[in-house]
Amino acid sequence: MIEFKSPRIMIILPNLCGGGAERLHVNLANDWVIRGFDVEFALLRKEGELIQLLDPTISVIGLNVDRIRNAVIPLAVHLRKSQPKVVLAAMWPLTSAMVLAWVLSGRKGKLFLSDHEHLTSSYIGRGRAKPSYLKNLIRFSYPLASGVVAVSRGVKEDLCGLGNLPEHKVRVIYNPAAIGIPSKREAPSANVQLWGAGVGFRILTVGRLAPQKDHATLIKAFALLPEDINAKLVILGEGPLRAELEALVTQLKLDGHVLLPGFMVDPYPWFLSADLFVLSSLWEGFGNVIVEAFECGLPVVSTNCPSGPAEIMADGHFGKLVPVNDPAALAAAIAESLNISHDGAALKRRAQDFSVRKISDEYLAYMFRECPICKSRTETARIAFPYNTKFNKVLFTHLKCNCCATVFIDPIPDSNTFAIMYSKTNYHDSFYHIEDCSEYEPSANLLRQYLPAGATVLDYGCGVGGFLQALSEAGFFPFGVEFDKDAADLASKRAGCDAISVDDFMSLPAKRLFDAIHLGDVLEHLPDPAKTLKELLVYLKPGGFLYVEGPLETNPSPVYWTSRLFGALKWIVRPAFVASDPPTHLFRTGARQQLAFFSMVEPGLELKHWHIYETGWPYAEGGVIKRAIAAIALRVGGMKLFGMTFGNRFRGVFTNPGLSPSIGETMLTSVL
Repeated sequence: MIEFKSPRIMIILPNLCGGGAERLHVNLANDWVIRGFDVEFALLRKEGELIQLLDPTISVIGLNVDRIRNAVIPLAVHLRKSQPKVVLAAMWPLTSAMVLAWVLSGRKGKLFLSDHEHLTSSYIGRGRAKPSYLKNLIRFSYPLASGVVAVSRGVKEDLCGLGNLPEHKVRVIYNPAAIGIPSKREAPSANVQLWGAGVGFRILTVGRLAPQKDHATLIKAFALLPEDINAKLVILGEGPLRAELEALVTQLKLDGHVLLPGFMVDPYPWFLSADLFVLSSLWEGFGNVIVEAFECGLPVVSTNCPSGPAEIMADGHFGKLVPVNDPAALAAAIAESLNISHDGAALKRRAQDFSVRKISDEYLAYMFRECPICKSRTETARIAFPYNTKFNKVLFTHLKCNCCATVFIDPIPDSNTFAIMYSKTNYHDSFYHIEDCSEYEPSANLLRQYLPAGATVLDYGCGVGGFLQALSEAGFFPFGVEFDKDAADLASKRAGCDAISVDDFMSLPAKRLFDAIHLGDVLEHLPDPAKTLKELLVYLKPGGFLYVEGPLETNPSPVYWTSRLFGALKWIVRPAFVASDPPTHLFRTGARQQLAFFSMVEPGLELKHWHIYETGWPYAEGGVIKRAIAAIALRVGGMKLFGMTFGNRFRGVFTNPGLSPSIGETMLTSVL
């Protein structure tokens, strides 16, 4: 078993006062500590009421500086001393200053920047920064960082526009605002204690008393509500506009109906006792409080400000959106929401899209790319190949795992890129020919050594049906599953058997057991092959057979060695070269990694057959020199030398005496 020591994560913030960005980093830090990471906060000033919410094992360092520009040297010094593997800095302009400190420190660890505001609205729109200063600082500092996080699509679009940043440089990761609190409503006695007696409707908002939150519009909207609505408005938060807002409340004769209790470290008793949550902001980065309300099953009315609320509320599907700075529209939406029923369970489910564990996973996957084979996290970005691939406007880099030497691409393609890569038109029509299935006969004949005629075989990743047809001709009863539905339909027609899409297969109402499961050139296309293999083993009968075949792209082979040499020469001649081929193979392995992978996924699997051979691909179809190299590779394929077996493909057959408890107990419910 490979041992991996969790690296240190350093979080850089001005302080830990009660803001949304500060709170989310507290939530993330506490989750990372639970997972075994070493987490440290480096604050410009060690102050803020949220410090008390940190896990006691988290260290908090104060730099004792009041201005961001004075923090650059202390941050650089502390980076060299602390030696973190990852640095996460949030909130411009601290982010840009952190880039300079990171460079001065000798680029200790990987640096990720995180922006939580719509900068155009927050800085340029409010006159807090000159446009040229903001744009140039982002343009020249952000590209140096290892990665950039935006907390909403709107923040990403704004950031890319301001700094002329390529889209692939910025990753959207929503805020972890759903912290897993019990969502049981407060008892009536608690409601009276918080809100007072004789209140018909309880309306809540939470946010700093600052221009951004535009509480004045909310108070004016509250004053416009019909008289028969017996409501009380509570504004939780503190800030520079308290006196101005209190004066407005008095001016509109709302004393006793609008309360400003101040900042609350724990606002959830208010969420759990309110009838409606209202957000009146002029702009947001994300809108944590909307998720917090949803987690409590509390309906929401929000301004459709840039940016975040519309994304959380699915453009109004999960609540009402109104224009900014419009008291009449806000009042109408409040009145309507108070007089209709709401699906609290649906709101709670929506909140789980922004749970701490889910968002924490996304951060860790971005900051520490996980090896798909041995599951260790890369401590450093160890580049495997000097050239990159750009596809669907995303730049992909090839990394090499420090533990098992598997080569894998970073980042993992998103769902849209997957759909484009593996569509029937772009993938199957390009790589598979439906006229001839003779190339699949050796694979089908191998199964005949272990299975009788009439056995059921699941071909997961059946393509356009070539192997399904070979299985039918060999006397088996095949069942096909393919990522692309069009390809699955074609496979079904070609082989005369059932073939469905992956989504349809995973949603079948009843689990069907098979005598054998075949994975042919499948695993290397999966972002998490271990998870998929575990899920599929649930469909294998005890005593059944798992048959896997695929490429060994880093195994000893004259073709592999020559391709690496040609690649290095190409990079020397054209160092700026970027390939445009789709990154269909998400990782590349040798025989050692493949065998270790199957043992790690399910130790109970018994190896019955293992064969390494050579095809000469892709040089067998190239020019004279490449064909000659392919001929040499074919000649030495399968030969052993110094403990190495030459070849670029494998076939492996495993038997399954009985599912281990790790699969039989944990995976059955997830699949069903």
